[in-house]
Amino acid sequence: MTTPQIEDFVKYLARLSGTELTDTQIAEYLKDKTETKSVKLSSPIPVELRYDTIVVEDGQLHIYRDVYDRGTNTEENLRNVLQSYGVSLSQLSESEHEDLMNALEQMARDATGKPATGSANNNNGQTSKQNSKRAENTSRTDGKVTRTIRGEKMAVIQMTGLAGKGYPAPVDLNTGVPAKRVEKKAPRRRR
Repeated sequence: MTTPQIEDFVKYLARLSGTELTDTQIAEYLKDKTETKSVKLSSPIPVELRYDTIVVEDGQLHIYRDVYDRGTNTEENLRNVLQSYGVSLSQLSESEHEDLMNALEQMARDATGKPATGSANNNNGQTSKQNSKRAENTSRTDGKVTRTIRGEKMAVIQMTGLAGKGYPAPVDLNTGVPAKRVEKKAPRRRR
């Protein structure tokens, strides 16, 4: 998530719980990014945070970079996601399959652009459970923070078998990039 997305998420949680949290307070918290700030919510809000890098959203397959180097962008995980929506890799044309595998390989990289250690390209014969466990243990101890991501961050693949399936597209998603202004042209006058 980008910083603006996190800010939106924090404001949303505060509002849902009935907690007063101002933009000024958030700006103050952001001054020291090395310090964790806690905000006590007026009432608990259940939240589930997931690290899914292969997702079907609004009828499209989204493959996100494995920036935390968890080895999640594997063919096995891809098969499982597609299977949950009734799509099999064997149903795809040769070119669709090739495009999908290329996208998967490109997104199986950490934030620096290196192949993810648990990816299909570099799993050293370990099972995905072993890779997940190793990545989980590594992530607890290394304390790395992902500040920048080199290269493409996401691949979106249109697949006819996924039409009308998946999570709905986000509404009012703050991507951290200012929206482009669209200039309206004055209507032409007829004589």
